[in-house]
Amino acid sequence: TPLPQYQLQDTFIYDDGRVEQLVSMEGDTLTWSTFAGRRYLRDRNFTIPLLQWDTVESKGTRRASPEARSLWPLKPGKRARFRVLTDTSVQGKDGSSQRRRRTELWSCRVLPPAPITVPAGTFESMEIRCERFSPRTMRILSEERWHYSEEVGHYVSRSWVELSTGRRTGYALVAALHGRDANPRRIRSILS
Repeated sequence: TPLPQYQLQDTFIYDDGRVEQLVSMEGDTLTWSTFAGRRYLRDRNFTIPLLQWDTVESKGTRRASPEARSLWPLKPGKRARFRVLTDTSVQGKDGSSQRRRRTELWSCRVLPPAPITVPAGTFESMEIRCERFSPRTMRILSEERWHYSEEVGHYVSRSWVELSTGRRTGYALVAALHGRDANPRRIRSILS
């Protein structure tokens, strides 16, 4: 399974109200937009954490080591270990700004294909399971699971758990829109 191939305006809508619409591409760096218009950068290899974001609370950039690319093309049993360097600027309530730099270690593996049922339907998918480690203690901090469908050309489900708190969350695909179908009226009708 090669890296996902997208067309501009490809839109993916999830059951938590999340909308991801592709607005520009430069090589393997993709600019996605939420339905509200907030933009962020992500690698074509979506298992790499967001590369750049800017919200009311924080903004930041990330760089992943080249080993992250070795996960693709997907094949059961394939593994990749990589490092992610994150620079974040967090806005305080008093208007001050705090800068933080953090290094994370990631380990991902591809599981055998299996069908998965989500609101958009049942798809054959490859599960990519990633664990984030502390570089100091080597303890696992969180686990993420992505279910990638080659038929859809994007992930149809994502879930994760923060091991320190036990907090679990995730979302699943409701609709994938392409071309003219990816218009605001259609997106709004699906969201409602």
